[in-house]
Amino acid sequence: MGNKYALICMDLDGTLLDEKKQISERAKKALYEAKERGIYIAFISGRMLHAVELIEKQLGFKCIEGSSAGTYITMDGKCIESHTMDCDDMLFVYDNYAKKYNIPLWIYQANNWYVTEVDEMVENESKIINYSPEVVNPHELARRWKEEGIRPNKVLIGADEKIVDEIKNNLESADLQNLSFARSAPIYLEIAPKGVNKGTAIAEICNKLNLDVEKTIAFGDQELDVSMIQAAKTGVAMGNAPDHVKEVADIITLSNEEDGVAVAMEKYVLN
Repeated sequence: MGNKYALICMDLDGTLLDEKKQISERAKKALYEAKERGIYIAFISGRMLHAVELIEKQLGFKCIEGSSAGTYITMDGKCIESHTMDCDDMLFVYDNYAKKYNIPLWIYQANNWYVTEVDEMVENESKIINYSPEVVNPHELARRWKEEGIRPNKVLIGADEKIVDEIKNNLESADLQNLSFARSAPIYLEIAPKGVNKGTAIAEICNKLNLDVEKTIAFGDQELDVSMIQAAKTGVAMGNAPDHVKEVADIITLSNEEDGVAVAMEKYVLN
């Protein structure tokens, strides 16, 4: 009898990883067994590719990478899909929000990370992923990129939860034509091209591999994961997820600190 699932889609922070950014031995074993059974594994994360690859090193084998919130998808070392936003939309977010609140704008392009300034949040992220972003003037960067035909995959605002609330509410009322956005944590707001998200990443990976989306299972814990949980045949919310994320899931497992991924995989994927 064949596998019930052909593709496992996995968020990282708050889902597969514990608070120390580690994968448990139990989860490693479950993922390895899935791989040995011929099941594809995709890490679909808000992280940049470099930071996703750090987790693959922990795991011990390569996966499909849907980095930068599913806007930049790589497989076997090659980019198979890259969705970008207009440089003017990047500047819109910078001028109207980051600059107004005096916070950095984080800019992601392919496997590159840029910031408009460095604050404590940027420093913390840099330590976690062992990568130092390039500090840029966004208007100068946009000018250069327009000349070179380069566009960013996504931008991110990292700030106090109340500031993120204000910015998100403002963006919602702005009825933006070119951008979509969702939280990846209470302090992070991810802003991507309109209609591009972790859910569309699942569809694109399935299309590339000629897989039926009915044979997919996805794990997540935050608003950014909702599209992925809904797109997969079986959507799993972590026990640490907010209620609105749990409400869209088919299954609720234990928290990331209680090996929720491994528990659910053993029961629903490997059993």
